[in-house]
Amino acid sequence: MRLSLLAVGTVSRWVSDGFESYRSRLPPALRPTVCEVAQASARERGNGRSRQAETQRLLNQVPGDTAIILLDPEGELVTTEEWAHRLASFQASSCDCAFLIGGADGLDREARRKADWVWSLSPLTFPHAFVRLIWIEQLYRAWTLLSHHPYHRA
Repeated sequence: MRLSLLAVGTVSRWVSDGFESYRSRLPPALRPTVCEVAQASARERGNGRSRQAETQRLLNQVPGDTAIILLDPEGELVTTEEWAHRLASFQASSCDCAFLIGGADGLDREARRKADWVWSLSPLTFPHAFVRLIWIEQLYRAWTLLSHHPYHRA
């Protein structure tokens, strides 16, 4: 199973350092790769195509036979335990998974049509950089829960 995080834009050093801190704690089989795609250009924003352009850039990076999971505030809310169970299912099926984070304008309908799951980390709106940190922490937490590690104490 391979995990990848595909996101629009780049992040500041403190975000990438925090992300790497959690990533490095994961076993090699669960360490996600990160692919950043360019934000919409001024021209794309000007003609109202920013969502479509960014979505297409993300989808172009998804390898074939990979489950597409959108991180979106309007997606399904799950508990940490439910997320851990889903992660275990992905592992058991050796399913490669690409988690997509859109830009400031979100993702267009094409991404939802192609998604295997739309997951909400919260109904709150977060800066996209925070979403990366929340996601990697939740991946780490799910792994510790499945491994009976004391990190998760609920």
